[in-house]
Amino acid sequence: MPYGHTGVEMLLDRGNKHTYIQCIHQKLYHLTQGDYEEFASIVVAARAAFQITPEGNAQFKDWLQSIKRSKSCKKELWSQINAALQSNSK
Repeated sequence: MPYGHTGVEMLLDRGNKHTYIQCIHQKLYHLTQGDYEEFASIVVAARAAFQITPEGNAQFKDWLQSIKRSKSCKKELWSQINAALQSNSK
């Protein structure tokens, strides 16, 4: 693995964004309140990975909106995701 690339970044580098998104949505469906912090951290890591590609920022925003629209995304989870993204903004 090249220096500076996380596993998520390598996955997205290989063009597997769709599969990654499906996996994260599957995880979203099975979250408990105790998993919210970890899930928010995954979203933050995903943002960094998406930004590797030229169209990544727009794709990340679309993906984030799909999470928000999901019936599995409770208000508290969405608040934690937003807080994590804000505290880790560049």
